[in-house]
Amino acid sequence: MSHTEIWYCWRVLTIPRDEETGEAMEETPRLLVPWSDPNEHEFAFDFIFETPEKARKGLETWGAEDDAAEQGWVLCRQTLEIVGAKRATLLFDSDDGERHKLADETFFGKTDDEIRAHMIDNYWEGRLDTASCSAVVEIEEVDDE
Repeated sequence: MSHTEIWYCWRVLTIPRDEETGEAMEETPRLLVPWSDPNEHEFAFDFIFETPEKARKGLETWGAEDDAAEQGWVLCRQTLEIVGAKRATLLFDSDDGERHKLADETFFGKTDDEIRAHMIDNYWEGRLDTASCSAVVEIEEVDDE
């Protein structure tokens, strides 16, 4: 299952530096979350906006226009995509030796044990409880690439 969202945000292109020594921690500049004024504001300027126009308006709304200009903030497009999905299939072996698919479902952020319990509780319990059938839950990582 694929789900992608596109947002706009402000970042500052800079080389990360050690707070104590000021030495560069990396050689390549990175797009990092900017702070309007860390002494004045509790949180970084980590807002996301639906459009570039709304992102520009956000600077005005939050009073960050001067900080953005002074610190060289850049407008970025941010793509969010779900990764790490797992696909579970509940199969059962019947007494005739055939394997049958009973259900399949996609999960996000669940452990294999939680997935197995969900599949058994929701699709197996009370349906085919016989000595001649056994359930198997197969779990695989989903990769949409």
